[in-house]
Amino acid sequence: MNVAVIGASGYTGLELIKMIIKHPTFELVYVATSEGNTKLSELHPSLLGVYECDVAKADAAEVAKTCELAFLALPHKTAMGFVKELMALNVKVVDL
Repeated sequence: MNVAVIGASGYTGLELIKMIIKHPTFELVYVATSEGNTKLSELHPSLLGVYECDVAKADAAEVAKTCELAFLALPHKTAMGFVKELMALNVKVVDL
């Protein structure tokens, strides 16, 4: 199952990424922050050589193009908007 992590810059996002990349059926295909335009290893140097990807600016429509499930590691009020958008696009959501 293709999954996304939105809110990847914080500790919760980091721990989610570490769990997802080890998961037997999840494939991490979209990683985002509010700003994007960076490499994951720049946000989390501990992932250098473990998992590399570009970090996008969070966009629900882009998530829906490639993902069936999105994990949100966002502040409460920010997450509320993303949940509505993602669910309207038929993406399953886990809001942490």
